[in-house]
Amino acid sequence: MFKNINKKFRNIHGTFENIYKTFKIIDKKFQNIKKKSRNIDRIKQIVYLTDKTSKNYRQEIYEHGQNVQEHAQYNKKGKRLGQGKFPNIEPPWFALRSQRLQVEVDSLAKLTCQAKGDPPLNIIWTRDSAPLPPYPRYEVSEKEFDGGTTSELLVRRAQVQDSGVFVCEASNPHGSLSSDFHLVVQDVPFPPSELTIVEKGSRHVTLGWTVPSDSNAEITSFIITYSPQWTERKEGLPKEITVEGDKVKVRVDGLWPATTYSFTVAAENKVGRSSPSAPIREVTLEEVPKGYPRNVRVSAISSTALQVTWDPPKESESHGLILGYYLGYKDQSMLSPDEAASGAYNFTTVGVEGLGVTSTTLTSLKPFTNYSVVLQAFNSRGAGPSSPPTIAFTLEDKPEAPPSSVVCESLSPTRLKISWSEPPAGKTNGRILSYRVIYRLENPKEEHDGSGMVISEIMSTTISDLQPWSNFSISVAASTRAGEGDPSDPIICTTLEDDHFLLVLNELDHFRLVFNN
Repeated sequence: MFKNINKKFRNIHGTFENIYKTFKIIDKKFQNIKKKSRNIDRIKQIVYLTDKTSKNYRQEIYEHGQNVQEHAQYNKKGKRLGQGKFPNIEPPWFALRSQRLQVEVDSLAKLTCQAKGDPPLNIIWTRDSAPLPPYPRYEVSEKEFDGGTTSELLVRRAQVQDSGVFVCEASNPHGSLSSDFHLVVQDVPFPPSELTIVEKGSRHVTLGWTVPSDSNAEITSFIITYSPQWTERKEGLPKEITVEGDKVKVRVDGLWPATTYSFTVAAENKVGRSSPSAPIREVTLEEVPKGYPRNVRVSAISSTALQVTWDPPKESESHGLILGYYLGYKDQSMLSPDEAASGAYNFTTVGVEGLGVTSTTLTSLKPFTNYSVVLQAFNSRGAGPSSPPTIAFTLEDKPEAPPSSVVCESLSPTRLKISWSEPPAGKTNGRILSYRVIYRLENPKEEHDGSGMVISEIMSTTISDLQPWSNFSISVAASTRAGEGDPSDPIICTTLEDDHFLLVLNELDHFRLVFNN
């Protein structure tokens, strides 16, 4: 009885074991399906191999975490081969197949190539499909780690010409593979070229230039530097103008007319500013002078001439090459203040005999006359403003006309009174200092002719000690500091008789009888 019970238990246990095995088989198949699904996403590299029997195989490499640990191999018909039929091999591979490295000039460029695969791994560097140049600045070092080798290429003091594609090629007995490094060395831009003047005026210049060749960094701006060549205009200079990096032309305003300027242009990117272009010099167009001649000095050199000297306008106010001067003068001796201020000037052109002439002589003027003198500078664009008036007198001269209205009066048989007026206005040629009265006895009967003269500072005088009842020729001459002028036409005067009657002959040859008390 107990034997039957035990047999039944064994049969039940066997049934459960079969059920368990069946579940294990189902679970294994399910895990394989899951594994295949995961492997599709985990395929890192496919390598085609040939074994010693010249049979071709395809090997899929799967990545678990940081290390490649699993391989799947297929024959040429695509049938997966069972595990353990071939040795587990790993050709070279890279986590990154292409990298870009960007550095600034003169800095250190570090290219790190990490190759994984079965040892021994041999790593070779090339640049642009050629062996590395034998520069001392290029240094290569290697270091092994678990599962691969790290090769590091250092480019010290990197230059723009170091830019290019560096290739790290790793190889082992199972194959070879390469990884690319695109090195970009950025420098300040090259200087712009062909800086030219596109157009100009009296106070502006338009510049154009050619964009420099690439220095591996985008040009962000152009900087124009300019300054005048004249010393008195250099305060606060040079000046700069900045324009966007896509511009190749700019207008520079606020310049001085007829001024030589020096211009340069530089390019700028994120690394820095280029050296300036070759300078160009340009002269702005002229304008009418803004300033007038300075330090005008007028001096008399004769009674009819004035010497005029001056300094040119300030260089900053000439606005061009001074070609000459307009000299204006006018006689304002007889004018009222209002008339003197508004009267027209007589202009003559001076200073054109040669550049830099700053003196002239005014001739054919009136003696002892008050003249107002002004000067204007002119260039190719016209004349500038007049200088403030400068006043000067010509020197004195002898009176141009004699005294007028000469009359005489017999005071006694031996005395005559002579009176007269100044020479006409504008004929004195100076300040009258004295008069000389000349008298001469008509038809003298004795050796003594009865002639003489009297000097007077006023316009009358008395002649004494004359012969009674005699005719005398009388004339008057005026004198200035420069000398004596011509005498007046003579008049005839007669002294009185002793019997108290006086016969006077005037200049109209009429007679009149005067009773002398």
